[in-house]
Parts: sequence; structure tokens; C-alpha cells
Amino acid sequence: SAQTVTRTVTSTEKGTFTATASVPGVNVKVTPSQLKFDRAGQTKTFTVTFDNSSAPVEQWATGSLTWTSAKNTVRSPIALFPVTADAPAEVTGTGVDGSTSVDIIPGLDGDLALDLSGLTPFELLTDQDNPVEGHSGNENSGDANKDVAWIVDVPEGTTLSRFDLDSSDDKGSDLDLTVYRVVSPDDLQYYERWQSATGSADEQVTIPAPTAGTYLVVANIYSTTGPMTWDMTYANVLPDDAGAFTATPNPLAAVRGERTAYELSWTGLTAGTRYLGLVRYGDSAVRTVVTVDVPQAKTPEADVPTPAPSPETTPETTPAPTPAPTPETTPVPTPESTPAPGTEAPRG
Repeated sequence: SAQTVTRTVTSTEKGTFTATASVPGVNVKVTPSQLKFDRAGQTKTFTVTFDNSSAPVEQWATGSLTWTSAKNTVRSPIALFPVTADAPAEVTGTGVDGSTSVDIIPGLDGDLALDLSGLTPFELLTDQDNPVEGHSGNENSGDANKDVAWIVDVPEGTTLSRFDLDSSDDKGSDLDLTVYRVVSPDDLQYYERWQSATGSADEQVTIPAPTAGTYLVVANIYSTTGPMTWDMTYANVLPDDAGAFTATPNPLAAVRGERTAYELSWTGLTAGTRYLGLVRYGDSAVRTVVTVDVPQAKTPEADVPTPAPSPETTPETTPAPTPAPTPETTPVPTPESTPAPGTEAPRG
């Protein structure tokens, strides 16, 4: 696809300069094609658009841009590298089974092979000196320099290695990540070094087509402001890994400069796992990294049986017993007692 760059020039003289540009096999357009300067030291801006028409891909094409005035000529060299495809650097997907569509603009005509690697599950590295369940570590991890280190082997045939350092506290923590290719687990002199040390909480190192061997991974817990956890994960992508990873159609019928699309699909991934894959376009260095997140499977809620409705029973009312009549008692007359006749004592 066409690419446009913007440039600024400063004139050393008053006058009008006219542009001419040429790169074999590439259409070059300069806008505006003339720059008029009213005085020396004046600054102007222009754009240059490049559109490959027939230059071979994956190799350098060179030419020049020349500005000509009545008095002088100013020449700038041009070097372009036409690519096999203008493709996204990253795409994402989700699910145990799933798919995602990828749009590209080919840089050539004909069949374009899509070379797939993966999908490979990420592995969690843990801090043996400060174990934290389910995570690599927390705010207390690290030696005197707040470093935690691991040895990781990258096997032969790996097409992509990625190392991810992820903090649970994106606002209050600052972590750094460094990866070395070292001589051996017992000799930590290194051949190569990659570092991601920004001011953010999360860091990432990605190595395309890594050299097989021993790698030293160092996470630095630079600063934290409170309780937190962090995860150090990595994946080495290999061809024909997990998940029945496919592209359709493959090869892709490519027409130079015309947008097209293909679909990536996968099946049978494991719940609660993150995967990494790679698409390479033909024999080129153009790649699309694929990340698939598979959420944890939801635990089904236990079925609570619905009780059968109880039949409504109408209680039988037992009538209250009729009390037996209380017999009327006829009072027995109390006999009047007759006092004993008084006996007078004889008078003497």
C-alpha cells in the first residue's frame, strides 16, 4: 500500500525550487512539487508518497529526490524496502473454540502462503523464595536489588518468544523486565540483551525467531505503593503446537495493493489459559502475532430441587362436646336444733 512521509526543509536562498523524484519500480509523488521561499532561512514542509508498482519485495529499492532552483540543486537519497504485505502486528481472539478475521494489503501478485506457528500456552514463572498462590510474586518479592530471576530454555525451531510481566496494580507500581541470552545456566555472561523498563507497571519483551539456547529472565520490582501481586509468564511458539490452528484460505490469492482478508480459527483450547501464535507471510519477515485468551469455565450452579406443592388439606373440625348438664342439687334443710332445756341450780 502507498506510504507517505512528511519532511521539512530550510532554504539558504530566496527563490523557487522544483522537485523531481525517482525510484525504479516505485511511483513517487511530491506535494507540493514547488516550494517558493521569500528569504533565506525560511522553512517549508512537503510530503512524499511512495506506491510500489513493480519493485521486487523484500529487498531495497533506491533512488533520489532533487530540488532545483535557478541557482542551485539539492539532492536527497531515497531508500525503500517493499514488503510482502502490509499486515497488522497483533491480533487477538477469545474462547476454547473461535476465530478472528485478519485484513492485509498484499505487496505482490499471486498465491501468498500463510505460515502458522502455535498456538502455545503461556507458562507462569514463580518466585520460590516468596511463594504467592496463583501468582509469580507480590510486593515483598526480590533480593536486595528487588530482582527475581529464572532460567528459561528456548528450543530449536522456535519462531517467536514472548515474556510478559503484568502487575495487578497498574497505577501504583513500576516493574521492569530484562531478558538475556546467556552462555549456560552456570555461566551468565550474555550474548544478547533485551529490556523493557518504562515507567509503567507492565512490561513485555518479544523476540522473533530467537536463537535456541539458555535465557536469563529478570523481573525487577522497582517500586510499589501497597499490597499487590504480579505475574511473569512466557511462551515459546513452535510449529504445529496446540489448538488445531488454521488459516482460511491458505494460500491467499493476492493482488498487489488490493485489500483482502483471511480467517484464523482454533479449537480445543484449555479454559483459563492464554495462548500465543504467529502468522508469517511467505518467506518474508512480515509477521502477525496472535494472542488468544480463554476464560475460566464457569462453575455451573447446583440445581436446587423445587419442592412439590403440598396438597391443601381442610382440617376436619371436631365439634366441641356439649357439656353434660350440671344437676341441680336440692339443698338439704338444716334441722333447727332445739336447745336443751335449761336446768336451774337449786337455791340453797
